[in-house]
This record gives sequence, C-alpha cells and structure tokens, in this order.
Amino acid sequence: MRKDGLQAGSTALKLIVINSINLMILLKKGRQKTKTFLWPIFCSLLFLVFSIQELWAWNLEKKIDQVVTFIQMMKNRYKDNVPEPIFQQAKGIGFISLYQASLFMKERQGVGLIIVRLPEGRWSGPLAVKVSGWDLGLSVGFLSADLLLVINTQETIDLLIKGTKCNIGVGQSAQPGLVELTEAQATSPTAAVYVYLISKKKLKGIAIGNIDLVADPETNWKYYQTNCIPYQILSGRIAVPESGQRLIQALLEPYRSLPVKQAERVVASPP
Repeated sequence: MRKDGLQAGSTALKLIVINSINLMILLKKGRQKTKTFLWPIFCSLLFLVFSIQELWAWNLEKKIDQVVTFIQMMKNRYKDNVPEPIFQQAKGIGFISLYQASLFMKERQGVGLIIVRLPEGRWSGPLAVKVSGWDLGLSVGFLSADLLLVINTQETIDLLIKGTKCNIGVGQSAQPGLVELTEAQATSPTAAVYVYLISKKKLKGIAIGNIDLVADPETNWKYYQTNCIPYQILSGRIAVPESGQRLIQALLEPYRSLPVKQAERVVASPP
C-alpha cells in the first residue's frame, strides 16, 4: 500500500471517530435527531473512499496530460483567465487535486505537480507533490477541486527545491488569483502564491486556507525511472520524459487570446 493512501485513510478515520463522538454526546443530551449527525459521518466515509481511491491511483503521467490540455485551453481563452503578465512573471506553476472533508475542522488531502521557471527562460520537469492541511471551520460536507497555483516568489521555490514541506497560506502568503489587474499588480505580485479554481468554463480566484506541499518520492522515482530528488528535477538536471516535454512546450507557447485594447487586458488603476 502507498503511504499517501494510508495517510488519507488515517485522516478520514480520525474524522469518523470525531464525528461519532460528537453524535453520541449530542444524542445523550437529547438535543438533536440521529439523522442530523449521521450526515457528517457519511461525509467522512466519502472522504475515506474517494481520497484513498484517488491517491492510490495517482499517476503523474496522466495528470500531466490533463494539465497540458488545460494550459492549451487557457492560452487560447480571453475572459476569466490568468492574466498574461501574471503568468509571464511567475516563478513556478502548480496543479493540484484537493479533497476536503469538514466538521468543525477541515481536513484536506491531495496530489499534484509543480514546475519551475529556470533562469534561462526554460521550464523544469514536473515534480510530483502530496498535499495535506487543515483549518478550523463550521462547515459540514465533502468537496473536491482542481486548483492552479501561480508561484510568485523565489522563497517558495527554494523550499520546494530543498524537498522540505512548503506551507501555503501561513508560511507562504496566498490569496485568490487575480483575473483583472491594476497597473501596480501587473508588475508587483501581492502574495507569494495566487490560487485559482479550475472549472470547465472559467478560472476564478479562490481562498484555500492552509495547505502543505511536499515532494512525493515514490511517484517521482516511478516517472523519471531513477532515484531522483527535488533539486535535480526542479533545477533541470535530469532528463524529462516525453509527456513532461509536452508540458514544457505548452508552457512556452504564447497566449493567443482575442486581440483587444490594452486597457481591456490590464484594468486601469482605480480612482
């Protein structure tokens, strides 16, 4: 069994235990009906099933194919998109699939990839990462989402290159991704990481709270067919497989959005 799948299962089981205890306490006090608090337990079970299934089936090459298709679509779309100045100045790009279960505490697990812009303008090979995190909150339920991370600072990249845990939201500031820019925002990022929710019709900025990214050694070794470390991958010191080359080429392709006036591409500063 994979360690990341077991980690997801452990997280979900903890949620089930917590929810069950809450249920027993409240039923004993006679304050709530049984069916009201069976829902949180059901959500935790969903988290257990879907997160373990996804993490055990985690395949970097398939994820890369999905990302290539998305990037090609993104660069040919005008509205509800990552503004070109933000993309061109990004130090790195991340794509993650995130699963979250909530009951007074939001538990998150996920997988994804990070790719870094190299000094000469090329891109590194993709680094497979595992995602985890939690926050306090009153929401109850289960959700999954695909996210785009635009990494704006070298400090964030350095943490990933070292192979240490990189915290997004607390350690490295994060904010919902921008789809319109003031003149100042076009040249000076306002957060270490911009976060976008990926949907079929558009991209939109989203707040994700607190997540940790850390390299997934087993997936990287399987993809690169060698015992490699994050430094070798993200510094361009290792041969990139064909699917990774397609990803790099997609990132190098120019934006092909409809020709519009400059004022429409970068919104003027507010009065």
